[in-house]
Amino acid sequence: MHTVLGLSSLLIVLAGSALALSALRRLEDWSQRRDLQVLILVAPVLSLTLGLGGLYHFVGRTCFIAAPRWD
Repeated sequence: MHTVLGLSSLLIVLAGSALALSALRRLEDWSQRRDLQVLILVAPVLSLTLGLGGLYHFVGRTCFIAAPRWD
């Protein structure tokens, strides 16, 4: 389950980044471009925060006991 969550998180970040960059090309107003650029810069921080939450869960003893070997 952890593998699926990690890969899906990575795919969501990559797809969101690609969509944001394609939207950036279509915007002409500088204030809208700036807001979108801030969103693009915040996305990796959000992903790292979620990853740290998953790491905190993974380090717990109950996670090691209940997790299957392939995970």
